[in-house]
Amino acid sequence: MGNRIRNFINNRKTKKYIKMETKRKIYIAGAITGLPLDEVQAKFKKKAEELKGMGFEVYNPFYEIAARGKEQAPYPEIMKICISEMMQCDVVCLLPDWQKSKGATIERNLARELEMEIIHG
Repeated sequence: MGNRIRNFINNRKTKKYIKMETKRKIYIAGAITGLPLDEVQAKFKKKAEELKGMGFEVYNPFYEIAARGKEQAPYPEIMKICISEMMQCDVVCLLPDWQKSKGATIERNLARELEMEIIHG
């Protein structure tokens, strides 16, 4: 990296500008399978709104899978979509019930292995 670029990136004003202009993308992970859909929808929506209020761009797998018309897709297909989307995120937010979910556990383990930031919410 050239000195001019390095100096630009390390400049305080630039860092402040980059931080303000770049929204971090966050993935919500929690239990979905086997739970009442209205309950799942409510908890994911509530968390998404909270995270948006904190300035994040939110990936809500419950909403996104439904928007793609994949609610009835086989579990492996849904997980491939979710993991692909999670890889585009900077942070993973684990809902309190994540440990009850095979998928959320996979997502959490992958996030840890890839040294992604994980928050509990």
